[in-house]
Amino acid sequence: MTLYGRQDQEWDRLAETGREFLIKRARLRRVTSYTELNTVIARRTGLTGFDFAHPDERAAMGHLLGLIVKQDFPRTGLMLSALVHYLDANGAGPGFYHFATKLGLLPRGRPDRHRPGRRRRAAGRYRVSVLLGRRLAVAGAGRPELGWRSPRSASGSG
Repeated sequence: MTLYGRQDQEWDRLAETGREFLIKRARLRRVTSYTELNTVIARRTGLTGFDFAHPDERAAMGHLLGLIVKQDFPRTGLMLSALVHYLDANGAGPGFYHFATKLGLLPRGRPDRHRPGRRRRAAGRYRVSVLLGRRLAVAGAGRPELGWRSPRSASGSG
């Protein structure tokens, strides 16, 4: 099946490469940008990157991040896409909040009310930690092999 002009096999390669890159970023406790993620996956796969000047290509990147989360979330309970930011902003796009709500990580209602100013309250409850003003996906017991710790154990408070 073709979606956004790409075959399933391409999406599989992009998603696996993107997932590996985001796991490495999480281990380093670093975020990334849509631009950096796009550049890395294009270089590592040899596939054409997304052209963010076109709305459908931006939507395709959102689709890719959704695929990554769908692959990883059942095993980890994490949204690796939380590590991907806009270049000139500290928040995620509306798709992130809608997807988090759909997964049951945020309460139903207006997903935009969970934007950056309210993230700290949600951090422990939704496994999205705020650290030095950055969103980092963290895991408790589920993925210690990745070097991730819960915010409480990372701060030494339990």
